[in-house]
Amino acid sequence: MHFEFGQHLYGGATQVQYLIKELADSGIENILVCPVDSAISRVTCAKKVIEIPITGDLDIRLPFRLKRLIGFYNPNVVHVHSRRGADIMGGWAARSMAVPAVLTRRVDSRELALLARFKYSLYQAVVAISSAIEQELLVHVGLNKSLVYNIPSAVNTERYSPKVTRNRLATEAGFQ
Repeated sequence: MHFEFGQHLYGGATQVQYLIKELADSGIENILVCPVDSAISRVTCAKKVIEIPITGDLDIRLPFRLKRLIGFYNPNVVHVHSRRGADIMGGWAARSMAVPAVLTRRVDSRELALLARFKYSLYQAVVAISSAIEQELLVHVGLNKSLVYNIPSAVNTERYSPKVTRNRLATEAGFQ
C-alpha cells in the first residue's frame, strides 16, 4: 500500500508511478492511497486506487482514515512517499496496525532533530534518494545506518533521449 499525497505529478509522484509500474510488472499488487482528483490517480497502474480527502499536515482525521484502510486491505507493507501529513500520520497508522512501513525521503532540507527522530522511529526502513539525504539522516538526525537505504531516483531515459538522429541533425545543420 502506497501513500502519495501530492496533488500534482511532480518528481516524487512520478517516482511513485515508476515504482508501482515496476512492482506490478514483477507480479506485486499495489494499492495507491492519494488525494481526491490527484494527477497520479489518473496515470497509475495500481490495482486499486483509493482517493481520500486530505487537508494537509494537521488533518486530525487522516490517521484514522489510514488506519481503517490498512485494516481493511491488510497490506504486507505500507510505503509512505510524501509529506503533507503522510510521513507522521502514515507511519503512526501502519505502526498501530502492526504493518511494517517504509518512508522515502526526497529532500535534504533540515528537520527539527527531535521531531525527525520521532517520525523515523515509526518506520522499519527509510529510503534516501541521494547521498546528501542519506548524510542528513545519518549525521543531523542521527539515524542508525541499518535503518537508512540509499536508493537513487529512477530516470525515464526514453523521455529524455533525442528525437533526431545524428545524421538527420548533421543534414539539417548543413554539415553533410
